[in-house]
Amino acid sequence: MASRIGPILLPEPGHKQSGYFTFDDPLLGEYQWPYFAVVGPEPGLTFLLTAGIHAAEYTGTLAALRLGQHVQPEHVRGTIIIIPLLNRPGFFERSIYTNPEDGQNLNRAFPGKVDGTWSERFAHHLLNDVVVHVDRAMDLHAGDMVEDLEPFLGYFATGDRKIDDSLAASGRACCTVPRPNRACQPSWPSRAAAVCRSKGISSVTWTAC
Repeated sequence: MASRIGPILLPEPGHKQSGYFTFDDPLLGEYQWPYFAVVGPEPGLTFLLTAGIHAAEYTGTLAALRLGQHVQPEHVRGTIIIIPLLNRPGFFERSIYTNPEDGQNLNRAFPGKVDGTWSERFAHHLLNDVVVHVDRAMDLHAGDMVEDLEPFLGYFATGDRKIDDSLAASGRACCTVPRPNRACQPSWPSRAAAVCRSKGISSVTWTAC
């Protein structure tokens, strides 16, 4: 029997599927999010790939869509979940940085609130319904509509050498420069990657321009 991770239905081992899901919330329920789920024939870690939390960073969304279309179960050990577009409201408005539902930056709304603004509710449900159930996470970013960036991969250093070396290896595997964040600026605890670290989930942010 197929299992679930929160609202996302997973296929049987050795299979792949795509579809849409939503969250059990009166504001969020107006939208549906596309996803791909790939379960390999052998058990392993669960990896979550997200993109489009900043809706006009199109390169990340396109990369996630292409991976979702091309990855096959026979090449996977464990489970891969791909959500290629997090900021659904912003995508159709061509919004730069923010969510037009409330004017907030979705990547500054974590850990969110169950009864908060649209962005805070989304952050709460994404984190508690999906993210806390995975082993590894990667959030794809890119130069926004008005930006010109160099590709890089960032992560929040934990102080645990084994974990930090693993995170840095993720950057080298992506053929880019890993940049650990050891200091903490005021806005960082509200970012998805920082909250993942606080939940014990190894997470990286890849900006692929």
